Amino acid sequence: MTFEDAINLMPLYAAGELDADRSAALDALLAESAELRAEFEAWRSLRAATNRALRAEALPAGLHERVMASVSTPGASEPRSKVIRLWPLLAPISLAAAIALAVLISWPSEAPQPAAPGNSAPQIAQRPPDSGNPNIVPAAMVSPQPFAKVFNYCAEREHHKMEGVPLSTCCAARDAIAKRATFSGSVLIPDLSSAGFKLDGVCMCCPFRVEDLHVVHAYYRAEDGRVISLFSLDRPLKLEGADTFKGALREYQVARVEGADDVINGVCVLAWNDAIRDETFAACGRLSEADLQGLADQAILALSPPSVPVALASLPR
Repeated sequence: MTFEDAINLMPLYAAGELDADRSAALDALLAESAELRAEFEAWRSLRAATNRALRAEALPAGLHERVMASVSTPGASEPRSKVIRLWPLLAPISLAAAIALAVLISWPSEAPQPAAPGNSAPQIAQRPPDSGNPNIVPAAMVSPQPFAKVFNYCAEREHHKMEGVPLSTCCAARDAIAKRATFSGSVLIPDLSSAGFKLDGVCMCCPFRVEDLHVVHAYYRAEDGRVISLFSLDRPLKLEGADTFKGALREYQVARVEGADDVINGVCVLAWNDAIRDETFAACGRLSEADLQGLADQAILALSPPSVPVALASLPR
């Protein structure tokens, strides 16, 4: 399979509709090409956004009728000559476009509600929304230290030890790290065993005191004793004092905790944002920046089972 063939087949691959032989050939190319992995991630993100749109709430009452009335022409006489339609799909497509346009214009926008007074942690400073688009969720500036504290308390000190967390081999989702359908449902946790890290526990301990911030914290342990944490947070965040660099798959922010408590000194925090879902993911551990980025890349490219479906209601907080 050539590089061009792989690019052309990427939509089918991202949809999981490629036959086994071509899928295996594309898997091999993905393992060798960072450019192909980035192309796949773009298609995966597009499919995720499309699926969310298709699962959206029903149209407001009466909208369909209003759109139909606006595009109809009552009283128009039928043409005397028979018209041969060269493009029979043009009319349905035009109607669909009109309905979509009406939804975009008339759908009520929901601005993010501010947190109740006293619930915002002092280390989170909200910046004003970007002037260009009022619907852009602003990124909050946060310190890397709270991530390191949760990592030390829950992962290193095994506060939420969960013996026998199973890896499900029947999960059909081909998706990236910790994707939520709804927060009351479940999440998918990536399998990092090929990198030598096995899932050791999952909790919902939040590094920040914010009422409506939802967090899933999974942590992994290697046979040599190394531990890493993987956080999923449902809003865009920026790390204070972090260096930013472009990796093969994402733009990463990296900061190492220094000058704090002895128990968290030297902990490295690597974060990246998912612009499609307005979420932030953060990897945390006593590893080098390069090793932590390698694990983050593998988590993002967790394309196939086994993944770990975890019911959020059962997790410790």
